[in-house]
Amino acid sequence: MEDVNDKLILSIDTSGRACSVAIGRGGRIYGSEYADTDMTMHSRTVMKMIDHVLTRTGRTTGDIDVFAANVGPGSFTGVRIGICTAKGLAKAAEKKVFSADALDALAIGAGVGAENICAMIDAGRGEAYYAFYQHGEKTVFDEAAPIEEILRQINAPTVFAGDGAEVYRTIIEEYVEGAAFARKNQTRAEDICILAAMADESRFTEPEQMSANYIRESGAVRKKCGDR
Repeated sequence: MEDVNDKLILSIDTSGRACSVAIGRGGRIYGSEYADTDMTMHSRTVMKMIDHVLTRTGRTTGDIDVFAANVGPGSFTGVRIGICTAKGLAKAAEKKVFSADALDALAIGAGVGAENICAMIDAGRGEAYYAFYQHGEKTVFDEAAPIEEILRQINAPTVFAGDGAEVYRTIIEEYVEGAAFARKNQTRAEDICILAAMADESRFTEPEQMSANYIRESGAVRKKCGDR
């Protein structure tokens, strides 16, 4: 693993159909919880999960140095729940936050041995949010594009990660010779915890600086956390 910091991190992921929470330091996970629930339940479920993990690890929110959340791309509602939760906890504890990119978390979850990784999240209508990684370095940053356009950019064996890889598996196998697929197709709080541990401390910001990485706007008007 790359250089890590020594902050005690509580990470939250509510960006997809599953909800997860983890606590760790320096890339080591002390405790985590995962629930594959209906997304409409995330706002009720996440605080219970946080309480459970804190209790199991013998910690309180006051012990946490950094509150991390998946800021997208992902479900508009799910991303907002995670951000609001992390910001609320960090403000109450007077601590910093870490904004985790969902595609980076997928790349971490795909494993360190892959030379080429394409992380993709289904964006609907035949499109995906995607990023490319080569030898652990991000080479194409978060974008949204039709799946065929994404695949035309690939000319080497690649590991695909994310629910987009699952949804578009058939066409990926047609376009990309030597395509492989990561075992995990969802972001997890454990991977967000590792991302935060690997981050430079300049990435730890005040809660009000945390915002969503939607890539493209939703059709609905979204309220900011705390708006009425």
